Amino acid sequence: MQSLADQGLGATKIARQLGIGRASVYRALKEVSSPQNRSVGSQAIRYQSKE
Repeated sequence: MQSLADQGLGATKIARQLGIGRASVYRALKEVSSPQNRSVGSQAIRYQSKE
């Protein structure tokens, strides 16, 4: 999904190609781009700084 976004495809086109909803595309791209999250399988783990 990230590679499709990197190629310039919008969420609607990505969703149509993958057969999923746009909200799922936005959610997945947000998880990938967030430095606070690390995907582990289908589960995202949020790390909090201890400052």
